[in-house]
Amino acid sequence: VIEMANSASEANHLYEDITRSKHSGTENEDSVYSDWQIMPLVHLDLSSNHFRSFPLTMVRDLQSMEILNISDNCLQNISNNAFRKDSQLDLYNYSLPSLRHINLKDNNIQYLSPILSNTFPKIETMTLQSNRVRPCPAEPFGISDLTPDMPCVSFSNIRTLKHLDLQENGIKILLPGV
Repeated sequence: VIEMANSASEANHLYEDITRSKHSGTENEDSVYSDWQIMPLVHLDLSSNHFRSFPLTMVRDLQSMEILNISDNCLQNISNNAFRKDSQLDLYNYSLPSLRHINLKDNNIQYLSPILSNTFPKIETMTLQSNRVRPCPAEPFGISDLTPDMPCVSFSNIRTLKHLDLQENGIKILLPGV
């Protein structure tokens, strides 16, 4: 229990540092610490916090990171604005080249950006259990079959994905081509 409390405390301090550095006018506003680029961190666990958003640009310098766990938070979407607030074109040049596993379990996620295939070029495992994700049907069924208040997520452009966990998302029907 003490170890978990220390981990939660460290994660809270990290989050405070992240949000403080974004507003402090530092030279590189998207990165918490420029030294992270040389840090050989492979596994980052920020689970069981209260993140409502998690700008992945904050960890973009962790080029060796293979596993990212941001489960058990309050995330609602992983979209373009969760990565970078200025130009969307910069998203195509941004990636976590070593990331193979991401755990997004037990959040409130409905939407994932189609750009994730560029951001996570080697992703193999994506855990989305206990969210509100709805897989998009393949053409010709199209997205028009879904209501506007129920966005869908396409996984067809993530060619490296080997394991996808969609347990407990309330999915009632899978259309052909999902």
